[in-house]
Amino acid sequence: MDKEFKVTRKQIIQAAESMLGLPFVHQGRCDETGVDCVGLLVVMGQKIQYPKIVDAEAYRRIPSAEVIREIIELNCDEIPLEDAKEGDIYLMRLTGLKPRHAAIIYHDERRPDEPMLLHATKKGVRIEPKSKYPESWFVRAYRVRGLVD
Repeated sequence: MDKEFKVTRKQIIQAAESMLGLPFVHQGRCDETGVDCVGLLVVMGQKIQYPKIVDAEAYRRIPSAEVIREIIELNCDEIPLEDAKEGDIYLMRLTGLKPRHAAIIYHDERRPDEPMLLHATKKGVRIEPKSKYPESWFVRAYRVRGLVD
């Protein structure tokens, strides 16, 4: 990692917000045509000019838990779930026992007491309340390397 790289939470959120409304596209990596949950992270990384971003070339329609975790861990550092803040990333399970989804933690000023998620769902890139999902579905939390508060 380039020791000179620095990014703020605001920059991460602005990059992710710019993709709101994009359609869900399996293995999508384009901020014009669509993204999946990993593509959201990859395009966000490109927008914040993250050096040496690592991506997966191909994975099944429902990717293995290991693929998503490896991609995140090559670009981010794991942090305790309770330390996660806006701009950090959750590794989640949506169905089954294995985590196969990623979401960016988001703070909506209109709902200051409710943590939100900015993520690519089957309905596209959107913001949803974290409370929509059971706490047990949040498996790990990560922070982009080079984050300055």
